[in-house]
Amino acid sequence: MSDGKKISRRRFINSAVAAGATFGLAAKGFPSIKPKYTPSELINVGIIGPGSRGCSLLRGFVGKAKNVQVTAVCDDLPSHLVAGKEIAGSQAKGYTDYRKMLEQKDLDCVIIATPPYLHSVMSVDALDSGKHVFCEKTLAYSIKQNKDIVEKVKETKLKFQVGMQRRSNPAYLTAMKMIKDGAIGKVTTIRAQWHRNGSWRRPLPDPKLERKINWRMYREYSVGLMGELATHQLDVVNWATGSRPYKVAGFGGIDYWKDGRETFDNVHLLYEYPGGVRVLYSSITTNAHYGCSEQIMGDKGTIELTESEGGKYFAEEVARK
Repeated sequence: MSDGKKISRRRFINSAVAAGATFGLAAKGFPSIKPKYTPSELINVGIIGPGSRGCSLLRGFVGKAKNVQVTAVCDDLPSHLVAGKEIAGSQAKGYTDYRKMLEQKDLDCVIIATPPYLHSVMSVDALDSGKHVFCEKTLAYSIKQNKDIVEKVKETKLKFQVGMQRRSNPAYLTAMKMIKDGAIGKVTTIRAQWHRNGSWRRPLPDPKLERKINWRMYREYSVGLMGELATHQLDVVNWATGSRPYKVAGFGGIDYWKDGRETFDNVHLLYEYPGGVRVLYSSITTNAHYGCSEQIMGDKGTIELTESEGGKYFAEEVARK
């Protein structure tokens, strides 16, 4: 694997396991899926916000997770509601008010894929209605809203998961095990970036829907690149280091897309973590060459990760002292 070639998630996992004598890794199999389920074993799911991300989530499990069925879809944009129901199937009821959807008796859990400023109130209402919750990141818009969710989960004791998909990605799980077992030695530097070339805007069926559809552009609804993208990658950094940053310096601005947006079109930050670990992070909207990845560097090697393509491992010649 030291040649740096791209490898699939499966091959990355298998290669890491093959090196288990050095790193102490062990392979874990996936449980088999039952061919049939009784009605009591079916999980009835409702989704609030079947926009681009919500529909992507639905496509990920509808027809694939055999013990799950979508019985409710909610959105106040007609086009989103239609798209969600088409994926969910004819058994799904449609709603334009999520509170009405939460009254549906057969719902076991709810997916919340709305803009972050709505996450807290919707999560709390769903938990109060006795529903388990999967909520997309960013968890909430403010610190208080985050705390409101945490307290409600503690109070109701229901299941709650945040949509940080790298946490369940086999390549990332394997990489974290390799790091823990010393495969790259002492971690000293991490680089992460999410680079795109595009305005991040979405087309409008009606100009009146600008703020509703392009909510990421406005501070009333979004914190922009740091909330929508960096949250994933800084979570990976925290995971890899087992710590949290205590210093940060950064720059950002609206320097290219002069289109009335309020959130930055580029950010560049330097974080300092305990033990002298420093992290470089950038997110830009004017060049996609380096794409989205995290490079975790230690004195014995480097692991480079991407959510979609898996991982690469590079051995490092240990510096002579």
